[in-house]
Amino acid sequence: MNFAVKITKALLCILIILNCRYALAQQDIHIPPEEEADALNMNAINGLIASQRFGYSVANCGDLNADGYDDMIAGAHITNSSTGRAYIFFGGTVAKTTPDLVLNGEAVSNSFGLTVAGAGDVNGDGYADVIIGANGYSSNTGRAYIFFGGFNMDNIADVVLTGPGIVNFGYAVSSAGDVNGDGFADVMVSGHTYSSNRGRAYLFYGGIMMDNTIDKTFEGLATGGFFSFSLAGAGDVNGDGYADILIGAYAMTASTGSSYLYYGGASMDSIADVTFTGEASNNFFGQMTASAGDVNGDGYSDFLIGAPLYSTSRGRAYLYYGGPVVNNSADVIFTGESSTNSFGRGLCGAGDVDGDGFADIVIGAQSYASSKGKAYVYLGGTAMNNTADAVVNGEGTNNFFGFSVAGGGDMNGDGYKDFMVGAYGVNTNKGRVYVYKNSLTGTDISDVKMLGTSQSNFGLSATAAGDLNGDGYDDYIVGAPSYGDFATGRAYIFFGSQSPDTIPDITINGHDTLGWFGWSVYGDHDFNADGYDDIVIGAPEYNASRGRIYIYYGGNSMDTIADVILTGAEAGYRYGHSVAFGGDMNGDGYPELLVGAIGAQSNRGYVFLYYGGVPFDTVHEYNYSGASAGDFMGASISHAGDVNGDGYSDVVFGMPGYLSSSGRVYIVFGQSMSLRAINSVVSNGGFGSDVSGAGDVNKDGFSDFIVGAPYADRGEAYIYYGGVNPDYLPDVTFYGEESQLGYTVSGAGDVNNDGYDDVIVGEREYGANYQGRVYMYFGSTVMDNSHDILINSNFTYERIGENVSGAGDINGDGIDDVLVSTPANETYGSSTGATYLHLSMPPSVKPNLISVKDVPNDQGGKVNLKWARSAYDASGAVTITSYLVQRSLPPGGTGFFWENIVTIPATRKLLCIYG
Repeated sequence: MNFAVKITKALLCILIILNCRYALAQQDIHIPPEEEADALNMNAINGLIASQRFGYSVANCGDLNADGYDDMIAGAHITNSSTGRAYIFFGGTVAKTTPDLVLNGEAVSNSFGLTVAGAGDVNGDGYADVIIGANGYSSNTGRAYIFFGGFNMDNIADVVLTGPGIVNFGYAVSSAGDVNGDGFADVMVSGHTYSSNRGRAYLFYGGIMMDNTIDKTFEGLATGGFFSFSLAGAGDVNGDGYADILIGAYAMTASTGSSYLYYGGASMDSIADVTFTGEASNNFFGQMTASAGDVNGDGYSDFLIGAPLYSTSRGRAYLYYGGPVVNNSADVIFTGESSTNSFGRGLCGAGDVDGDGFADIVIGAQSYASSKGKAYVYLGGTAMNNTADAVVNGEGTNNFFGFSVAGGGDMNGDGYKDFMVGAYGVNTNKGRVYVYKNSLTGTDISDVKMLGTSQSNFGLSATAAGDLNGDGYDDYIVGAPSYGDFATGRAYIFFGSQSPDTIPDITINGHDTLGWFGWSVYGDHDFNADGYDDIVIGAPEYNASRGRIYIYYGGNSMDTIADVILTGAEAGYRYGHSVAFGGDMNGDGYPELLVGAIGAQSNRGYVFLYYGGVPFDTVHEYNYSGASAGDFMGASISHAGDVNGDGYSDVVFGMPGYLSSSGRVYIVFGQSMSLRAINSVVSNGGFGSDVSGAGDVNKDGFSDFIVGAPYADRGEAYIYYGGVNPDYLPDVTFYGEESQLGYTVSGAGDVNNDGYDDVIVGEREYGANYQGRVYMYFGSTVMDNSHDILINSNFTYERIGENVSGAGDINGDGIDDVLVSTPANETYGSSTGATYLHLSMPPSVKPNLISVKDVPNDQGGKVNLKWARSAYDASGAVTITSYLVQRSLPPGGTGFFWENIVTIPATRKLLCIYG
């Protein structure tokens, strides 16, 4: 039995692992180029005919024309007096809005396209096929149509399946996978109104000459149960090498609802192997069912069941893990935000959207916010949780965005899975489908989420810490200044690693009641020149707001005892409101320390500059003062790099209250310690509320800096290019979309690895409910003000972007990462706060197998193996030499047994064809 036959007949398992040696044996490898991506990008496809309800159903087809890109299908069953229509869009590098193939129903009232599904390869020709339901055919007898894929696919049905009576045959259709292990994909069709709504489901086996004869019938257990209202191929849930199926009967037991799992096999029977039951009457549990893929990476397929009417239509979805023994207790439960959302009416496995090696899921809530609709993305993981990692929203009332959702496969060939959301109500039921793809630009999804405790304001400060413990990974620090019953405060240090987690490695507690320890944090400099980076933490409310700062030296075994403590001179100074290391400004080899005391002299404010050194001199060298009361000098401070190119570090700090809150910013140049004032270009904008070094965004050899003015109109932020004699007028201006852009600004490092530094800016009060938004702007020789990456809030009043910062390279992949915080976040408890780490690449360093496909018409038993590369196989981070491909029979009850197949060089490429 050759390799290809083993894959099709035994559902052979494939594993790709890292290798530390270089091998020349490539065995027929084709490797096209690929780029890394870490953001969601959307394109919309509009319905073409009024009231046709385009997008009522949507599905991934697989690769219909074998061009290497997955394709999609969308139904519009109301078209032409409910004759119905379905549209196929072929994948490719360029997103399409015009269908490549149009499929039409036979007659009025057929509702062709009410349901659509990828069928798998039912005839074994190497091309994926599709199946479309038309439950209204011949007075609700119903039909389903299979269209074979091909190089020149046409719109004539190749197999027509007709209902065995008035059963609404075709109301639901689905691929079943290969349930009997014969190497051909099989399909299922519903008949949920059979025998007074008892319901039946019909299984049709694929084959070279597939026929329209029912091969197996599954029957509902009770009248009125609507058995088979939903159908799903579940994948291989129990690891026996056969695909399994899932059937829903939402009206069972006073609409509590039930679902049934049937294991595949060479002699598959029609008796349910596992039965699942809803929580309460009228929940409609089982109205939707779907495969989830392998969300927890254990080698078994997992699945989803929706209950959209749970708790006054708030809605729920239930995730069940596969395994050798599957029980009927949900492993993860997802709940809608509020009543009447109908959360769980749309659900799907999305594949691996973020490239971390775990399958992800999407759940729709089409009735959210007057049926505007919403869809939630949940990323898989070894310990998957029920908190949405990304949320996408409908555009208007009665759009019903999220009624249908589907994993889109890999439509653009970038190695990441895409997904689709249907909104059939857009434009008065003309309809629209939204395709979300992982790309270099778009809406970013956080990779790691850290949560505080209630009332702690976790994330009010968060920043790069540098490499505190000398392990080669950058670390970061997060402050929680109101932690404790009396706002003692706390700071958390998270060490970088190949796979960053959410558990702090060091926790530093504040010492004083109402001290607000952790209000400000700063790091990424080696203050005592011992080879380890150090951090400084501010507690501005210490001792009647006198204020205090604490410096902690890094080390191989870093402790929580402060190495330097400095205290404000008088009550009310708020010394430590802002802190920063300034780089080496005087050329002695030590970075300097800056501390802001905004409350000094009736809020005139001071900035104190201390020279670094060992031993450290606790007497400040310079004291920069605001001009008058209310100037708030030192509200923000940052290292600016070498702005004027003289070889000495410079610093920048803000005075946002100056001149009736117009604001002013000062640069202190190293060596001379001379002060240069920069005035605001707008009135009353709070210019200087936040400042940051920006790195070298235009790659001219001079450091640049960024300044926020959040109260200028809708908020503005400005980049100032460095130079020998710059004019200190803004070189790039970013404008807010709604409110308070520039509340926080930061250099981001080079997040896209193009050699230009980038910046990140928060718009704290974006959105009607102050959800907030964060923008990343990529540097370039001629930098523009159009954002390249968006980070959106998932929750109302989250005010995401209240704090943003570059994080350094947390996972050691050679590309910089960023932090985004929401300290007032109450989603997880009152003022709990959250900090989100956004990695430039997925956190997992293991390569992720995406697909194993037969090569059409090759006559040689070849297969396409496609995987997302390791985080260490990238520009600037090539620390592996090859990938090792292994195979195993299905695990069954004995586990995997891996056999080495081929070693392939690591070359930053993605798609390999092995034969």
